[in-house]
Amino acid sequence: MGKRINFWMEYDSFLLIAQRALEVGCTIIREDAASGRVIEQDDISIITLDQSDGYYFHLLEAGPIEIERIPGGERLRRYNCDGGNVVIDAGYSPIINAEGRKIIRRGHIGCETGYYDETGRFMARPECMTNAYNILLRYVRKLAPYTELTDKSFYSGGEDGKKSKYVHREYITKVCLELRNKEGYKLAQI
Repeated sequence: MGKRINFWMEYDSFLLIAQRALEVGCTIIREDAASGRVIEQDDISIITLDQSDGYYFHLLEAGPIEIERIPGGERLRRYNCDGGNVVIDAGYSPIINAEGRKIIRRGHIGCETGYYDETGRFMARPECMTNAYNILLRYVRKLAPYTELTDKSFYSGGEDGKKSKYVHREYITKVCLELRNKEGYKLAQI
């Protein structure tokens, strides 16, 4: 249970979000897929273009993280524990141009609202985490404004098979919007 916003944001803009997280007192955690390790630093150089790594912003004053051992390494423990209340989950939008496919995967930022402990008592996220998340959320919305997009779709309910327009709103950076509009990249909901 938590808050989350999805967006279309390339690596360079995501680095700006990570820098802002450092400015509000967070460290950056990377679940390194290659080594199977959880790495925590106070520098944006920890963020790589490896699309399989997971990223989190950890606010030290909110409490310690929890790391659990799994086959092949370790991972951040984030569900139904105090460790989930002290991190903000985040990821950029990988831009893929391979095998004739041009796609931009969706990125996100989110945090847990809290969890229920073994006695059934609700353990709320610390207020300092809410404040940090809200600061980062405002910055995300600045870099990736809510934009109306129009796509073609097919009307399947009638005999004439007329095309219609599908209008939707997305948080998207200028770079991702230009890739979509001028270079034919598709926004993938993955």
